Amino acid sequence: EDTRSDARFAEHPAVAGPLQVGFYAAVPLHSPEGQPVGTLCLVDGAPRAFGPEDQADLRGLAAWVERELLTSQAETQLLHSLGEVQARYQGLFNHTGDALFWVEVQADGSFVFGDTNPAHQQLTGLPEGALRGKRPREVLSAGLAAAVEARYQEAVTAGHPIHYEESLDLPGGLRHWNTELVPVTDEEGCIVRLVGVARDLTERRRLEEEHRLLAEVVRRTDNGVVLSDAEGKVIWVNEGFTRISGYTLEEVRGQKPGKILQGPDTNSATVARMARAVARQESFREEVLNYHKGGRPYWNAIEVQLRAGRQERRNNGGRKALLERHRSAAPAGRVGKAHRLHGAAGGHHSPEGVRAPEG
Repeated sequence: EDTRSDARFAEHPAVAGPLQVGFYAAVPLHSPEGQPVGTLCLVDGAPRAFGPEDQADLRGLAAWVERELLTSQAETQLLHSLGEVQARYQGLFNHTGDALFWVEVQADGSFVFGDTNPAHQQLTGLPEGALRGKRPREVLSAGLAAAVEARYQEAVTAGHPIHYEESLDLPGGLRHWNTELVPVTDEEGCIVRLVGVARDLTERRRLEEEHRLLAEVVRRTDNGVVLSDAEGKVIWVNEGFTRISGYTLEEVRGQKPGKILQGPDTNSATVARMARAVARQESFREEVLNYHKGGRPYWNAIEVQLRAGRQERRNNGGRKALLERHRSAAPAGRVGKAHRLHGAAGGHHSPEGVRAPEG
């Protein structure tokens, strides 16, 4: 209570020196783990009484300071965590291949574009800042603006994420998108923003159309095409195969073509050559005598190409696809004097499960 009469403090520079401290009381401060982190001090220039109630008040004040220190530490950790989250978000925003954008929902229900990421800018041809702060009708054609605003309104009305596919003709060209809109609410539960993620489907659509056209050509060609699995068993034949051989898909599915098409006068040496080529994973052409469903023999010129299948390519190779082609052939009056015609049919085999191409 009187530092000048207390032998512990009388000679201390703060007491004997210019500061002339006459009263000093202190309580240590601790971290949540119990480690001392500082001292809460009361200092006066004149001696003063400091009874039990005053001491209790000081200890209560120290406890409050410790709580504030804990809160400050938690806030610091939270800010650090938020900084890490922001850094991760910024990395995702800047480097993902998907187009990211957000749309602000105005109080009057209208929509204003926010930021877009580099992928969005590249794919759409709309540079950074071209959309920010603008309404759809200010930067898009009337029809396109109406279409995107209808989707934004759908997300606001739904109140939850929506998914849809759309085609947009923008400065970057016509592109097809798979888009997700995610509503974001404020503290009162009002939707104030839409976060958009759009995946470019343009290349996939192009490949799908190519495959569709190719499949249509294969289906309609006069050549016969047979698709078989890794064991050489038929899983699909086209209409050309049925016209040439007389067999429908239902009749040959799950069977090996050669067991159906080859007959007593099919040359075994030819079959052996084809088997060796398949074993060596080599493409080849051969002429072979096959038999129609009705029993008449006819000559086929078979072209076989071995190609890696999609699934096998993902697994670093090892399997091949067997493609054969046949064209329509006339019946042979006598096998030895048959008219030889060229054609196409197909199948798929793996080297492990390949058998002699049987027709």
